[in-house]
Amino acid sequence: MGWKTEITSFTEGTMGGYKEIIINVKGEGVYGILKYESGVHRVQRVPVTETQGRVHTSAATVAVLPEADEFDIQLKTEDIRKIPFAHPAPVDNQSILLILPSV
Repeated sequence: MGWKTEITSFTEGTMGGYKEIIINVKGEGVYGILKYESGVHRVQRVPVTETQGRVHTSAATVAVLPEADEFDIQLKTEDIRKIPFAHPAPVDNQSILLILPSV
């Protein structure tokens, strides 16, 4: 398949192993094949501390996202509207920026 992988970032778990790993996979047709792997996967293992060989089951979440192409935008200040927003909690200076589509 000729895919190239690169670990973008990772977070180690508190008990060893990894909590999170982000990998960039590049190659012909990568997204078309891997997109179906998104979702929750069952992970089975026998911990080193397990004396009776029981299998422990946990879950891993897999997200497969296509890499977006870069593009430039032109944002005109006259297309931006600031709308006051009333929040139920006492929060200062809350507002929403509405960006109107340019014609």
